[in-house]
Amino acid sequence: RMKRAQEQSEGERDSKRLRVAKDVASLSESTASSSMNRIDIIERYYTEYVSIGKRETNRYDYTGLHQYAQLHSNGLIVVGITKAHPLLLQGKKVSKVEWDTKAKKSEVRGKHKKGGLRCEPHTPICTLVCADGATYPARAGVKGILVEINDQLEANPELVHDKPRHSGYLCIIRMNKRQKKEFGSQVVPAQEFYATGTAMAKKLPSS
Repeated sequence: RMKRAQEQSEGERDSKRLRVAKDVASLSESTASSSMNRIDIIERYYTEYVSIGKRETNRYDYTGLHQYAQLHSNGLIVVGITKAHPLLLQGKKVSKVEWDTKAKKSEVRGKHKKGGLRCEPHTPICTLVCADGATYPARAGVKGILVEINDQLEANPELVHDKPRHSGYLCIIRMNKRQKKEFGSQVVPAQEFYATGTAMAKKLPSS
C-alpha cells in the first residue's frame, strides 16, 4: 500500500510542478515591474510550438487549430489557444468551457502516467462557449497521453481569454518515446509560425 501511494505521488509530481509554474507566470502578469526585471516564465521553462492542424480524413477536420503546444523541460506539453486564435482576435469572451466526456473522465495513475486518454491531434478536448453564443472546438493538437485538464476553467472560464498562455491553458499532455519522434511533424516553432504569417493564413470559423 505504501509503495502504491509513493508511485501515485511521483506520478503526480510533474503535473503539479507545471501548475506551480503556471501560477507563478500568472502572478508575474499582474505584478508591476520593469520590462528588464520581469521574467517570462514561458520563455524560461518552455519551448513554444504551434499545432499545425490539418485535414487528415473526411471524419476529422481540424484545419487551423490556432493552438500552442508548450514543451516543458520535463517533457510534458501544455496546450492552449494562441494569440492568433479568432476568439482572441475578435475580442470574444469565454463564458463556459464544455469538456469532452472522455477528456473529463480521463485519469492517469503512477509515475508513468498510465491509464490516461490516448490522444491524436484531432482528439476533442473541449468546446469554448462565448458570451455571444459562438463556439470554438479545442483539440489535443498533438499525439500523447492526457495527463490533466485545467479544471480551474470550470469556475473561471474567463482565464481562457484573459491569460491564454498561462493559467488559461486547456490541458497537459505527455508523450512516450515513439510520440516524441513524431512531435516535430505535428507542430512548427512559434516564432516561425508568426514570422511567416502562417497564423493568419488559416481561418477557424465559429459554429
